[in-house]
Amino acid sequence: SRPQLRSKIRLLAVMLSPVKVPRLSVFLLTPVAFWSCSRTVHATGPQFDAAVTAQGDTDLGSCTCTPVSKGWRVLDDLRALRKFGAAESHPLGVVRQALTRVDLEARQWLSQKMESEAGLVAHMDGIGTTIAVRKGTIGGDRGVPLVLLGSHSDTQPEGGWLDGALGVIYALEAARALAEADCPGRWAVVNWSDEEGRFGTVVGSASFVGQDRVVRKDEFLDARKEAGLAATPLLRHDNSSLGPLHAYFEAHIEQGKRLEDARQQIAVVTSIVGLWQYSVTFEGQQNHAGTTPMAVRRDAGLTAMRFAVALDDKFKELCQGRETVWTFGRLDLQPGSHSIVPGKAVLTVQFRDTDAAQLHLMEHSLHDLASRFRKDAVVANSVAIRIGPRGGIEPASMAPELQALAELAAEKVAPGNWSRMHSGAVHDASNLARVVRSAMIFVPSIDGVSHNFNENTADEDIVAGAAVYMQAAFDMVLSSLGDACHAERRKLD
Repeated sequence: SRPQLRSKIRLLAVMLSPVKVPRLSVFLLTPVAFWSCSRTVHATGPQFDAAVTAQGDTDLGSCTCTPVSKGWRVLDDLRALRKFGAAESHPLGVVRQALTRVDLEARQWLSQKMESEAGLVAHMDGIGTTIAVRKGTIGGDRGVPLVLLGSHSDTQPEGGWLDGALGVIYALEAARALAEADCPGRWAVVNWSDEEGRFGTVVGSASFVGQDRVVRKDEFLDARKEAGLAATPLLRHDNSSLGPLHAYFEAHIEQGKRLEDARQQIAVVTSIVGLWQYSVTFEGQQNHAGTTPMAVRRDAGLTAMRFAVALDDKFKELCQGRETVWTFGRLDLQPGSHSIVPGKAVLTVQFRDTDAAQLHLMEHSLHDLASRFRKDAVVANSVAIRIGPRGGIEPASMAPELQALAELAAEKVAPGNWSRMHSGAVHDASNLARVVRSAMIFVPSIDGVSHNFNENTADEDIVAGAAVYMQAAFDMVLSSLGDACHAERRKLD
């Protein structure tokens, strides 16, 4: 088919290009042929099984493995996980915020399954992130780069049962299937902490790549202490106990309607938007709403509203033809009484795009509009405007060679029923892409609803996604063995 041919052409292209890997600089070797290891690989049974027959002349040895993804097991685990923090008012709703008692209970339950069913060794770091690494390896603990599989299990204050949880269970299922088939390689399942922003922005995975994204620090420190994690070290990507990293692979619900509208089951993510956010403060004079004439009011709230409307107009002009989005998500008025002219207003401005250059243009427009307001005769004499420092996260591109593997898996499971798209939501893969080749896939969200008790995905789409994830994860593990072989040969040379 055309999609499959396109994927093979893209995969061939990346095979010919050098790829940077932490601690290694190698040429990507695909699962199709590991020439440096004299390995021959075959993949069969796209939906619920994948087989590899490998014969090698290196110390990795020869092996035959057939990992099998079981859709019923994925659904059972997702429904069991849903019980941790299940909302009393809704059959699908979940309230499981990071570092709460129920969040820690869910993480403990997941860790026990990772150890007892997938043969992994689980460890929770000081931020609540759990990583479970395969006990044994082929070719030595440090000789084979690690493939990270996972997502997050914490939720929004009123969250759905699949946001994040789907990716953790897919990763658990892939690790179980690989272990049950006694496949070679090194893999780990990771359950990131606080992706949903209770304390900051994608906090757990940011910490893993060496960034501090905690905003509510006092609250965060109190939560760590209450969870008994205050003295526990934080996990870092360059931690010697993990060894070199080969890839990170995450699955997620789309949280939009593009797949559903196209009647497709799978999306291979090409990039993840950057999210830049600002607090714009307006300071005027608090006064009586009944006795202060309109002409002399120093109304911070009304000025903030006019500023938002003017900025919206500028962004519409600047972003024509793009998929850029922007949001005025919060307006805090002080003191917030119906009979008081607000003396202070704080407006939150957020915008997202996959291109950093576009984000810079929007940031310039924001500051330019603030300058124009300050020069306006009426505003200048009544309200002061101050823009706070930028917060958020940069855009991230998914690795082309891993996209190609995901595309081949999607074509095997759902021929012609998949597409490529960027992610309008920020994910843990946004952070991981800074330090390791990363990839993502999406499954449809019914009615495009997420961050909502009504969040849901059809069972058949969940099962299809699990099959695609299993196949692509399997291929990534095989490609990690190719890297190890190539590195070993370079030593011998």
